[in-house]
Amino acid sequence: MPPRAERGAAALLALSGAWQGLRAYSGDRLRLVMAVGVLALGVGLGLAISLVNRAAQSEFTAGLLALSGEADLTVRGPRSGLDEHLLTLLAGQPQVAALSPVVAFEALCVAAGAPGRPLEPPVRLSMIGIDALRARGLERDLIGQPAEGDRLGLIRTDRVFVGRALQERLQLKPGDPLWLRGPTGATFQLQFG
Repeated sequence: MPPRAERGAAALLALSGAWQGLRAYSGDRLRLVMAVGVLALGVGLGLAISLVNRAAQSEFTAGLLALSGEADLTVRGPRSGLDEHLLTLLAGQPQVAALSPVVAFEALCVAAGAPGRPLEPPVRLSMIGIDALRARGLERDLIGQPAEGDRLGLIRTDRVFVGRALQERLQLKPGDPLWLRGPTGATFQLQFG
């Protein structure tokens, strides 16, 4: 028997069973009304539980996003960059409460440390440039910790913050220089921490 015919036969069998069940209640209308009422109440309670569960999950997810500072919307541009006019246009929208641009690119660390030790092979790094003052409310995880006593460390344009594993691998101390080669091939120097 084809699958469609099997489904039809199963539906006919279910209807036949339901009809047999209703015939059992035909002599007592009160029992029939009570059975249908209890069935409707059960379906209603199941639906109510499902709706409450979905609402709770939605609120929990929204709370997590608000606590972690994740953006509601992310706009990604091509490798050549995003037109700054678009950022101005987005910032002017009434639905946008805050905007924090992020510049991301790959670079090679070709030398590190105070004497400028060459690294062979160079270490590939994923660089993320942020506006630390704007990102404080949106992307707290991206903000580095400046060296002890350096009050302006977060806003210096020549600073780079790296993870602990890379810091140990390159044996970096706060103030050590890093020489990086960017996507265009130009080499530039940044100071750690």
